[in-house]
Amino acid sequence: MSDSVSTATVPADEGKKLAGNGILWLFAIGQLGWSMLSGIISNWFVYYYQPGESLLSQGQQLFITQGAVFVGLTVIGLITASGRIFDAFTVAGTASGAASPSCATRPSRSAPRRCSSSSRPSAR
Repeated sequence: MSDSVSTATVPADEGKKLAGNGILWLFAIGQLGWSMLSGIISNWFVYYYQPGESLLSQGQQLFITQGAVFVGLTVIGLITASGRIFDAFTVAGTASGAASPSCATRPSRSAPRRCSSSSRPSAR
C-alpha cells in the first residue's frame, strides 16, 4: 500500500520577494524589542525577589524564601523552570503545524495551503 500525500504547490517566482525590506526591518525591530523586554523582566525578577547582600544591607525586603525549597531548587528556579516547560509544550504544539488553524481551512488561489501531512512522520 503506498501513501499518497497531496501537497499544494506554490508557483516558483524566483525574482519576487514575499516582503520588502521595510517590512523585514519592522519585524526585526519588533523582535529586538521583545527580546530586550524579556531580558529586562528576567533581570528585574531576580533583582527584586532574590536581592544580594548589598541590597539587603541597604534595607531591601525579602519577599520570598531564599533557600532551597524542593530538591535543591529555589522558588525563583521553580517559577522559571515551570515557565520554560509551559512554553515548550505550547510552542511545540503549534510549530509542527498539527494544531495550526490555517491547516483546517481550504486553500485559495491567493493563499495556498502550506501545511501537509508530509511534515509529520508516517505510521508504518
